[in-house]
Amino acid sequence: MQESCETRGMQQPDRSGDSAARGVVWTFLSFGSGKAISLATTVVLARLLVPADFGLIALALLLISLLTVFNDIGLGSVLVYRQEMSERAKGTILSVMVAMSLLLGVLLIATAPLVAEVMRSPKLPPVLDGISAVLFLSGPVWFYESLLQRELAFRSELISRLTQTLTFTTVAITTAVYGAGVWSLVAGQVSSNFVYMLALFGLSPYRVRPAFDRHDAVELLRQARGYVAQGALSFIQQNTDYVAVGRILGDGALGLYSMAYRLGDLTYWGIVNPVAKVTFPVFARKHSRGESLVHPYLSALRLVLLAGCPVGVLLSASAAPFTHVILGPRWLGMIAPLTALGLWAALRPVETTASWLLNSIGRPDTVARIGVALLVPLVPAIVLAAHWKGILGVAWVLTAHMLVSTFAMLVAVARRIDVSLQAQWRTLRPIALAGASAWLAARGVATALGDTGMLWLGATVLSGLLVYGGLLLLLDRELVRDAVSRVRGALGRPRTTAVRVP
Repeated sequence: MQESCETRGMQQPDRSGDSAARGVVWTFLSFGSGKAISLATTVVLARLLVPADFGLIALALLLISLLTVFNDIGLGSVLVYRQEMSERAKGTILSVMVAMSLLLGVLLIATAPLVAEVMRSPKLPPVLDGISAVLFLSGPVWFYESLLQRELAFRSELISRLTQTLTFTTVAITTAVYGAGVWSLVAGQVSSNFVYMLALFGLSPYRVRPAFDRHDAVELLRQARGYVAQGALSFIQQNTDYVAVGRILGDGALGLYSMAYRLGDLTYWGIVNPVAKVTFPVFARKHSRGESLVHPYLSALRLVLLAGCPVGVLLSASAAPFTHVILGPRWLGMIAPLTALGLWAALRPVETTASWLLNSIGRPDTVARIGVALLVPLVPAIVLAAHWKGILGVAWVLTAHMLVSTFAMLVAVARRIDVSLQAQWRTLRPIALAGASAWLAARGVATALGDTGMLWLGATVLSGLLVYGGLLLLLDRELVRDAVSRVRGALGRPRTTAVRVP
């Protein structure tokens, strides 16, 4: 039944709006299940391991992320964006991705000693050798992940990701209990990516045979240039902080910072990134047919911020009780950076949704230009902040950068489609006001109660949620009804109110 539903979605592009609505709901299910498991896993591992172990794996994954920018070389986005594509062209993309993954895996092993010397981390080389297996697997993983996105096979992707998450949880925690240290994280990463690859392949709506056509390759790579530039810039923007903290402050500080960043990243990986996988192919289809994207874009923006804002706000406001109660005394150094990165996380859904709208209309160059302009002050600001204010200074620089980047993306969207900056703000204003009020309420409760254990954390979170939900009902009751109606519709239940479906 699952495969037939997805196939019907592929054969009837005029129903892509319904597919988008269902995809958003599957995204929230992904957040509620996969990210809840990930969060619980992180908490357990934080109790079993030391911050330096997380610092080492953060450096290793930093190198993996850098090399996967060039592994994909933008072809995954081209596969999603270009709706008309021959089987031979798809096979060419698969072949190029697999070849690049093998090449980059060998490159990582060969350069591991040099990287360790540059990062001043003598324990890093064997960790890089072990985790290089992730790179060897990345070619088919990226291809079939993009293929599922192209074909709007959201449930299949959700199942694959849950399988990956459960595998990491089982392997990492089991090996950590037996004293494997940082190698528990390496084993979890490698095994979960291998299982993820098998799940993607098994759940793909169809298979693609490897092929190679020189003419197709040249044309596809030409179209991918903007996505490559955007990916490289995004990597630098998102990882300069890791490099600066790791090199200047050491593995221990990086472990604390990376934990705060990982928690702040929940809004991206649990909500924004999966929703982008929904909206990118759907918006690309609508754009190719000359349809207006204004209402679908504003609707996606509202729904993503509706779910993402309270997560970031509550992480920031409850940083102290969360760290004391959940992670324990070894992690108290991450309270201050988590306070800043929670606000960063609350802003990120808007910035990312706007940037993927630009990608879907074939303007990755615009996103890249904004990235270049903002990167120039970002890098020295992070380095100076690490020297002067440590991980807290780096966190606040990142938050300020996200604020400026969000505004720039909204302005760019206003110039590219027929939607004004004022219209975008009117869409976001009720959620922004509710989020700010929720932060004040939760922070006030956290400060007033002091260290009272689980009651401290529970009261802080509950007060923030009550203020957030209550103000939303007061300021924009229709938004709440719309969100509930979309969930009911996507789950196959009758809609209770008339809503706009992108």
